[in-house]
Amino acid sequence: MDNMNKIVKDISGVTINLESEYSTRDIFKTILRQKDAANNLALYDLSKLKSLIHNWNQKLPNVRPFYAVKSNPDLQIISKLAHLGAGFDFASAKELESARTININFETDAICAQPFKSEEFCSSISNSGVVYATFESVEELQIAANFGMRNLKFILLIEGGDEKDIPAGYRKFGAVKSEYRNIFLDAGILGLKISGISFYVGHSMKNTDAFYKAIENASEAWKIAEEFGFIMEILDIGGGFSESNFSSAAVDVTRGLDEFFSEKNIRIVAEPGKYFSESVLSTCNTIINKTIKIVEGNTIIEYTLSDGIEGAFYFLSFSKDNVVTPIFMGENDNSQSYSIFYGPKGEKIAECEFPLVEIGDKVSFEKMGAYSNIFTESVSNEDLNYSKLYLDEQ
Repeated sequence: MDNMNKIVKDISGVTINLESEYSTRDIFKTILRQKDAANNLALYDLSKLKSLIHNWNQKLPNVRPFYAVKSNPDLQIISKLAHLGAGFDFASAKELESARTININFETDAICAQPFKSEEFCSSISNSGVVYATFESVEELQIAANFGMRNLKFILLIEGGDEKDIPAGYRKFGAVKSEYRNIFLDAGILGLKISGISFYVGHSMKNTDAFYKAIENASEAWKIAEEFGFIMEILDIGGGFSESNFSSAAVDVTRGLDEFFSEKNIRIVAEPGKYFSESVLSTCNTIINKTIKIVEGNTIIEYTLSDGIEGAFYFLSFSKDNVVTPIFMGENDNSQSYSIFYGPKGEKIAECEFPLVEIGDKVSFEKMGAYSNIFTESVSNEDLNYSKLYLDEQ
């Protein structure tokens, strides 16, 4: 990879020059040589966003991505994506307010696709200039009518995806077919505008055919809304995209749009979060404890890391399918042992064959950017603070 015009900057503005060829491991090793290292380092490779946007536009040219800010609300990511032409999906008043520091046109470049909004969020939306907001029930429409949101255009979130694609312990979003007519009837009585349909297929979606089926269901809801006299103009195909499933998902999305929406002159948007944020962030963490055990004649080495599921590894709690692999930062990796990595509270992070490391050594992890809590304060572990660094084109 040609890196001649790329630099790493930390949050204090210190610039670190890189060599012409680099890997995540190389970058962290360069950083560790040139500055005092915190227990935890977070590296954002913002230059990856350009290729991700290009890939999206090539495979889904008629679907504008609205980045799901909740997947990683870092303002540098938001600013870079805004520069690249993305829109944004805001899920809370805090996200909406923080983005005001960036030059975003809330009327054209923002949606609020989170259902069951708080009073604070309703107030922020009504004062922001945002045009589109999602809902899934009559009760939400009544709240919207009571909190000054009558001028908005509402998007009905319908049920989509499969139960197995929803993380354990999480509710399934969306109105079911038997509710459509009552919802549209009450919306008309309240004098609110229904302008679109959306769906959500799930975080861990494995079968991308779910997009095709959800688009078919959306077309049915769309027709019923038109029967009630609503002017329909926007289809939101939600999230569920990742780099690994995107090509397959794009095929199924295109197939569904061609079959059910090809004759409609409408806006089509999506809410990708993980697709953009996952690979952008890598972390470098410290070994803070080490235990060697002999079990039935086999050596098992247990390491404790300086962070766990309360921080950067939070997304591991969503699904057993979410896994991470530690990257060795040393020089000699010839001798390996079966190793288990734990967080500070004893939660398992990873297990694999790994070279011997010592307390105080560093290990790194890639694809850490989606649904991490690395910048929240922890009252129980003061070591979770991260030193943030950004890689981008100069």
